[in-house]
Amino acid sequence: PASDLLLLVDFHKVRWDLAKDLISTWAGMVFVVSFSSCLDVAAISMDMGESLDTNNELMTVGISNFVSGLAGGFTGSYIFSQTIFTYRTNCRSRWIGVIVAFTFILVV
Repeated sequence: PASDLLLLVDFHKVRWDLAKDLISTWAGMVFVVSFSSCLDVAAISMDMGESLDTNNELMTVGISNFVSGLAGGFTGSYIFSQTIFTYRTNCRSRWIGVIVAFTFILVV
């Protein structure tokens, strides 16, 4: 089960005294990911020719990154090229996301 991922981390070995030194790096990462996500939403909206709910899109990215971080994963944003490709090929099914996720799990 996914909860076994938490067993991979031994919090007794974490150097908590160094956490304060990483605050500026963390803040920089938050800024870069937030800014790039805004640009992704704007670019996708422009390519589609329709307005997107920016707040909803950014909330989705934020929640996904939070959950990914809790599970020991990586932060992420939109797969811009896949989004545009899927839109241009007139695929409107959510199954494309399931297929990409499944393929990623098989590869990793």
